[in-house]
Amino acid sequence: MIPARDGSQTVVAVSPKRILVAEDSPVTQDLLKLILGQRGHLVDIAEDGEQALRALTRHPYDVALIDFRLPKLDGLQVAQRFRRERGGETGTRLIAITADVEGLLSHSENCENFDQIIPKPLDVCPGATFSRSMSTRRSQSRPAVFPCPAS
Repeated sequence: MIPARDGSQTVVAVSPKRILVAEDSPVTQDLLKLILGQRGHLVDIAEDGEQALRALTRHPYDVALIDFRLPKLDGLQVAQRFRRERGGETGTRLIAITADVEGLLSHSENCENFDQIIPKPLDVCPGATFSRSMSTRRSQSRPAVFPCPAS
């Protein structure tokens, strides 16, 4: 349910997804778990790349939000190893979240391993790119990069 401006509640039909959040920042972990949980999704947290890869190989996730700069294994290593283990097709939407979009895009293989790239700071408001990312399917084209809003 989403509160309307008049104080009433609006029921939002959402298809619950199982989501892995691979993020080393406790603040970002808590924020994403809260927001995604409120939207009806089941959320698991991985604090580093090794935990993320282990979780991806053990559980069927609809979406994996993977920080590009993770300890132990970075986000690219997680995505590459997971895709390699699954023969390229994972069934899981791999989304890179990063404050270093230029660094991620500096090599074409980075783009080939992620379905989408979302820059930090994340805009988690309903209707924002982040929210739409939870429901869209993998594109056959290059991952979408969404610029941060102008300040």
